[in-house]
Amino acid sequence: MEKRKMESDVDELNRELIEEIRALDTEEDGKQDDHRQSSGGHGKHSKRQRKKQKRKANRKKIGPFKVFIIILCIILILLLVVVGAFFILRANGKKQLKEGSIDETISAPEEAEIEEDGKTIIYKGERYCYNE
Repeated sequence: MEKRKMESDVDELNRELIEEIRALDTEEDGKQDDHRQSSGGHGKHSKRQRKKQKRKANRKKIGPFKVFIIILCIILILLLVVVGAFFILRANGKKQLKEGSIDETISAPEEAEIEEDGKTIIYKGERYCYNE
C-alpha cells in the first residue's frame, strides 16, 4: 500500500515538473518573439547576433605578459638567424680561402719586376713578397 502511495507521489511530482518546464519554455519563446519584434529584424538576424556574441564570449584574451613573451621569442629567433648566417658565411669564406677555390690573379704595375711566378715583386726599389 505504501509502495503505491509513493509511486503516485512520484508521478505527481513528475507532472508538476513537466508543467513548470513547459511554462518556462513558453516564457522564453515569448521573450524571443518580443525581441524579434522590437528589433524589427528577422529571426535569422537575431540568431546571427547570438552566434556572434557566443563567439566573442568564447574567445580567450591574450594577456600583456603573453604578448611580451611572444614578441621576445620572435626577436630571439630573428637574432639567432642573423648570427647563424654570419657564422655560416664566415666558415664558408675561410674554407674557400684555404682550398684556393677563389680565383686570385696577381697583377703588378708595368714598371714592376715579377719574380718566382708572381710571388715576389720589386717595385721602386722595394721588394714585396706574397704571403700564402
